[in-house]
Amino acid sequence: MLKDARVRVLLALVLIPAVVLAQETPADCEATPDAPGCRRPRTVYVPQAGAGNLPAPAPRSGSVPSSAPAAPSGSAPLNTVPNRGGIGGAGELGLLVAVVAVALLPVIIYAVDSDAPPEVKDRWATFNAEVRLLGGGAWTPDQVTSPGYLAPSLGARGALGWKAIGADASFRTLPGAGFQWDAHLLVRVPPKAHVQGALALGYRGVDFHGTRVGGFEVALPHEYVFWRNGPLQRFGLELRPALLVGPPSVDLRLDAALVIPIYGPVTARAGGNVYSFGHAVRWGFEAGVVAEF
Repeated sequence: MLKDARVRVLLALVLIPAVVLAQETPADCEATPDAPGCRRPRTVYVPQAGAGNLPAPAPRSGSVPSSAPAAPSGSAPLNTVPNRGGIGGAGELGLLVAVVAVALLPVIIYAVDSDAPPEVKDRWATFNAEVRLLGGGAWTPDQVTSPGYLAPSLGARGALGWKAIGADASFRTLPGAGFQWDAHLLVRVPPKAHVQGALALGYRGVDFHGTRVGGFEVALPHEYVFWRNGPLQRFGLELRPALLVGPPSVDLRLDAALVIPIYGPVTARAGGNVYSFGHAVRWGFEAGVVAEF
């Protein structure tokens, strides 16, 4: 009982502030002009003398001609936004803190938690699989609609495991907006009474309105179990902090969902996600059913 109380206290102390930090903080509009709530800078066109829109001024006596190069034609755009090469902006920094906190918590809980029931250990040590179907929406800013719109999403995920090894893969489509997909090798640890999880190493690709980001991803999918009836029926919280490293940027992601028992091997998932892409922190929600074997 003392261990259970300490587990619940640690969960409350870390999860509540982590969820708050994961919410998008007021954007740094200078660093991330495309973030929600920021007015897009208007492109300023500077008329060039002698380019057909203004007559070339006659040089004054004693003046020195300017050696600065002129724009190639008509007008020259200003206020260009450079490509992002790392993590920056208030929203992304808040997401970074949340991802680190959520990734560290299961390590602490695992160290102080009690052993899992025998039937849960037996399932981990034998071949097991799961299939999930999910639907929801994703907030999707673009260059036409400001600050963005909520795009519907449909997705599926499958996973296999046997003792300490496993694999998972998923695909999500956002009609009219883009798609996401990933595949990972799983390094699984034996379950405990209140926490179970794995280390995921693999690839994630993301496409929004033709802008593609892909690269190596490391994630820590895990689940906190608050109530259990056998190896499959349970009520808990599923979390997946992740770091994506690939050109041209480093991106973060945090998925969270409630695990709700339905009947036998079938459970439900309901939650959302927060992730960085481009110059903005985006969010989404999804729900669905999971069949475990």
